[in-house]
Amino acid sequence: MSGLKQGPHGQRTHKEMMVLLIKAGILGALLLGVLYAAFIIVASMQSATEQCVQAETGQLLSVLAAIILGAGGGILASITLAVACSTTAIALTTVFAQYVHAEVTQGYVSYFVSLLITLGITIFFANYGFDGIMQFLAPIVMILYPALVVLTCTNILYKVWNIDVGKIPFYVALFVACTIQLKLYTSLVGFIHAFL
Repeated sequence: MSGLKQGPHGQRTHKEMMVLLIKAGILGALLLGVLYAAFIIVASMQSATEQCVQAETGQLLSVLAAIILGAGGGILASITLAVACSTTAIALTTVFAQYVHAEVTQGYVSYFVSLLITLGITIFFANYGFDGIMQFLAPIVMILYPALVVLTCTNILYKVWNIDVGKIPFYVALFVACTIQLKLYTSLVGFIHAFL
């Protein structure tokens, strides 16, 4: 954060830092978009291969890497994937444990105990496997993501340009997402009952 505050012409204002963060976020989103588009193209070209058909959902990236890059490249890609996932897991674990320690329990529970609680929750969900976690999280994510994106945009509006739109856009997005999910769920149930 200190590197962000110091600009080429002295200290940056809060608004300048937010604009810089927005630009960096847009660049990161574009680069990730290009990467995911490439993943989609490669996966669509290889989806009919026997290895991909038999692979579990969580293993597809490693299988695709082995098909495209060969055995040696597949091993390197798998190691890279494991390191990337591990570093992300470590960062998220420490941030969540710090949040539980400082914000949720207001310091009544030590950081070490908060870390143990976090790891216990992680171990509990890890035993369900990728498909089990996705079955549990998919409905929640489909409802919360649009509302959280709207909340992020309204907070950026407030912090950068001091435009306060209140909480109404968040609740509208949450209501719309819930309505869409409910309609999808009821149509899926109706579709299943039609064939039974």
